[in-house]
Amino acid sequence: MRMQGSVEHHYIFNWNSQNDLLCRRLIYYLKEKPESFFNMFAIRYKYLNLIDKTVFACPHSNRKMNHAQSLSQAISKLFKGSSVYEVETVIDTDMPQKRLKRKERMEKLKRKIYPSAPISNWVFVDDVLVTGSTYYTLYESIGRKPQVILTLFYKELVMEDKE
Repeated sequence: MRMQGSVEHHYIFNWNSQNDLLCRRLIYYLKEKPESFFNMFAIRYKYLNLIDKTVFACPHSNRKMNHAQSLSQAISKLFKGSSVYEVETVIDTDMPQKRLKRKERMEKLKRKIYPSAPISNWVFVDDVLVTGSTYYTLYESIGRKPQVILTLFYKELVMEDKE
Protein backbone atom coordinates (compact mmCIF):
# COMPACT_ATOMS: atom_id res chain seq x y z
CA MET A 1 0.00 0.00 0.00
CA ARG A 2 1.10 3.56 -0.68
CA MET A 3 -0.60 6.95 -0.75
CA GLN A 4 -1.71 8.75 -3.90
CA GLY A 5 -2.21 12.21 -2.49
CA SER A 6 -4.33 11.54 0.60
CA VAL A 7 -5.96 8.39 -0.84
CA GLU A 8 -4.74 4.87 -0.07
CA HIS A 9 -3.43 3.01 -3.10
CA HIS A 10 -3.46 -0.78 -2.84
CA TYR A 11 -1.67 -2.79 -5.47
CA ILE A 12 -0.59 -6.39 -5.92
CA PHE A 13 2.66 -6.07 -7.88
CA ASN A 14 5.34 -3.39 -7.52
CA TRP A 15 6.73 -2.97 -11.05
CA ASN A 16 10.28 -1.67 -10.69
CA SER A 17 13.63 -2.02 -12.46
CA GLN A 18 14.45 -5.25 -10.60
CA ASN A 19 11.34 -7.09 -11.80
CA ASP A 20 10.59 -5.25 -15.05
CA LEU A 21 10.82 -8.33 -17.27
CA LEU A 22 8.68 -10.41 -14.93
CA CYS A 23 5.93 -7.74 -14.79
CA ARG A 24 6.02 -7.24 -18.57
CA ARG A 25 5.53 -10.96 -19.07
CA LEU A 26 2.79 -11.13 -16.45
CA ILE A 27 0.72 -8.30 -17.91
CA TYR A 28 1.15 -9.83 -21.38
CA TYR A 29 0.09 -13.21 -19.99
CA LEU A 30 -3.03 -11.67 -18.43
CA LYS A 31 -4.19 -10.50 -21.87
CA GLU A 32 -4.94 -14.10 -22.75
CA LYS A 33 -6.86 -14.97 -19.60
CA PRO A 34 -10.65 -14.96 -19.17
CA GLU A 35 -12.26 -12.57 -16.74
CA SER A 36 -12.69 -15.33 -14.15
CA PHE A 37 -8.90 -15.36 -13.75
CA PHE A 38 -9.14 -11.94 -12.07
CA ASN A 39 -11.17 -13.42 -9.18
CA MET A 40 -7.87 -14.58 -7.72
CA PHE A 41 -6.64 -10.97 -7.56
CA ALA A 42 -9.97 -9.63 -6.31
CA ILE A 43 -9.84 -11.80 -3.20
CA ARG A 44 -6.71 -9.86 -2.22
CA TYR A 45 -8.93 -6.81 -1.64
CA LYS A 46 -11.70 -8.53 0.34
CA TYR A 47 -10.28 -7.26 3.67
CA LEU A 48 -10.94 -3.62 2.74
CA ASN A 49 -13.72 -1.96 4.68
CA LEU A 50 -15.61 -0.59 1.71
CA ILE A 51 -19.15 0.73 1.82
CA ASP A 52 -21.77 -1.50 0.21
CA LYS A 53 -23.14 -0.17 -3.08
CA THR A 54 -19.76 1.22 -4.01
CA VAL A 55 -19.15 2.12 -7.63
CA PHE A 56 -15.91 0.68 -8.99
CA ALA A 57 -14.87 3.18 -11.67
CA CYS A 58 -12.36 2.16 -14.31
CA PRO A 59 -11.25 3.67 -17.61
CA HIS A 60 -13.10 2.36 -20.66
CA SER A 61 -11.00 0.59 -23.25
CA ASN A 62 -11.68 -0.68 -26.75
CA ARG A 63 -9.04 -3.35 -26.34
CA LYS A 64 -10.08 -6.99 -26.62
CA MET A 65 -9.16 -7.58 -22.97
CA ASN A 66 -9.68 -4.76 -20.50
CA HIS A 67 -7.75 -5.62 -17.32
CA ALA A 68 -9.26 -2.74 -15.35
CA GLN A 69 -12.82 -3.76 -16.20
CA SER A 70 -12.15 -7.43 -15.42
CA LEU A 71 -10.59 -6.58 -12.06
CA SER A 72 -13.43 -4.14 -11.25
CA GLN A 73 -16.09 -6.74 -11.98
CA ALA A 74 -14.35 -9.38 -9.87
CA ILE A 75 -13.94 -6.99 -6.90
CA SER A 76 -17.51 -5.66 -7.14
CA LYS A 77 -18.86 -9.19 -6.58
CA LEU A 78 -17.28 -9.14 -3.10
CA PHE A 79 -19.33 -6.13 -1.94
CA LYS A 80 -23.16 -6.22 -1.84
CA GLY A 81 -24.97 -4.03 -4.32
CA SER A 82 -21.75 -2.70 -5.85
CA SER A 83 -21.41 -2.00 -9.54
CA VAL A 84 -18.80 -1.33 -12.19
CA TYR A 85 -18.80 1.96 -14.05
CA GLU A 86 -16.61 2.28 -17.12
CA VAL A 87 -15.66 5.90 -17.63
CA GLU A 88 -15.53 7.09 -21.21
CA THR A 89 -12.36 8.83 -22.29
CA VAL A 90 -11.58 10.79 -25.41
CA ILE A 91 -8.06 10.26 -26.65
CA ASP A 92 -6.33 12.89 -28.75
CA THR A 93 -3.62 10.60 -30.08
CA ASP A 94 -3.30 7.03 -31.29
CA MET A 95 0.04 6.65 -29.49
CA PRO A 96 -0.21 4.18 -26.58
CA GLN A 97 -0.17 5.89 -23.19
CA LYS A 98 2.85 3.85 -22.10
CA ARG A 99 4.96 5.68 -24.70
CA LEU A 100 3.99 9.15 -23.48
CA LYS A 101 5.79 11.14 -20.81
CA ARG A 102 3.88 12.30 -17.73
CA LYS A 103 3.27 15.81 -19.10
CA GLU A 104 1.98 14.38 -22.40
CA ARG A 105 -0.35 12.01 -20.53
CA MET A 106 -1.76 14.82 -18.44
CA GLU A 107 -2.37 16.96 -21.52
CA LYS A 108 -3.97 14.06 -23.39
CA LEU A 109 -6.41 13.30 -20.58
CA LYS A 110 -7.06 16.83 -19.35
CA ARG A 111 -10.83 17.31 -19.18
CA LYS A 112 -11.36 14.23 -21.34
CA ILE A 113 -13.12 11.95 -18.85
CA TYR A 114 -16.87 12.12 -18.80
CA PRO A 115 -18.89 10.43 -16.05
CA SER A 116 -22.49 10.35 -17.25
CA ALA A 117 -24.04 9.96 -13.80
CA PRO A 118 -23.37 11.38 -10.35
CA ILE A 119 -21.05 9.13 -8.34
CA SER A 120 -20.82 9.26 -4.53
CA ASN A 121 -19.08 6.22 -3.00
CA TRP A 122 -16.47 5.14 -5.47
CA VAL A 123 -13.21 3.27 -5.86
CA PHE A 124 -10.76 3.84 -8.71
CA VAL A 125 -9.61 0.61 -10.36
CA ASP A 126 -6.99 0.31 -13.10
CA ASP A 127 -4.52 -2.28 -14.27
CA VAL A 128 -1.34 -0.18 -13.96
CA LEU A 129 -0.80 3.13 -12.16
CA VAL A 130 2.30 5.01 -13.27
CA THR A 131 1.77 8.78 -13.21
CA GLY A 132 -1.77 8.84 -11.86
CA SER A 133 -2.97 11.03 -14.72
CA THR A 134 -6.11 8.95 -15.40
CA TYR A 135 -6.94 8.85 -11.69
CA TYR A 136 -6.46 12.61 -11.16
CA THR A 137 -8.52 13.48 -14.22
CA LEU A 138 -11.38 11.26 -13.06
CA TYR A 139 -11.12 12.67 -9.53
CA GLU A 140 -11.42 16.22 -10.88
CA SER A 141 -14.34 15.24 -13.08
CA ILE A 142 -16.30 13.53 -10.26
CA GLY A 143 -15.38 16.23 -7.75
CA ARG A 144 -14.70 13.97 -4.76
CA LYS A 145 -12.00 11.56 -3.70
CA PRO A 146 -12.49 7.82 -3.99
CA GLN A 147 -12.48 5.55 -0.95
CA VAL A 148 -9.31 3.85 -2.25
CA ILE A 149 -7.34 3.17 -5.42
CA LEU A 150 -6.95 -0.49 -6.43
CA THR A 151 -4.57 -1.63 -9.14
CA LEU A 152 -2.81 -4.78 -10.26
CA PHE A 153 0.52 -2.99 -10.75
CA TYR A 154 2.20 0.11 -9.41
CA LYS A 155 4.95 0.99 -11.86
CA GLU A 156 7.66 3.19 -10.46
CA LEU A 157 8.41 6.12 -12.73
CA VAL A 158 12.08 6.24 -13.64
CA MET A 159 13.40 9.73 -14.28
CA GLU A 160 15.55 10.08 -17.37
CA ASP A 161 18.93 11.78 -17.13
CA LYS A 162 19.16 14.97 -19.21
CA GLU A 163 22.91 14.71 -19.76
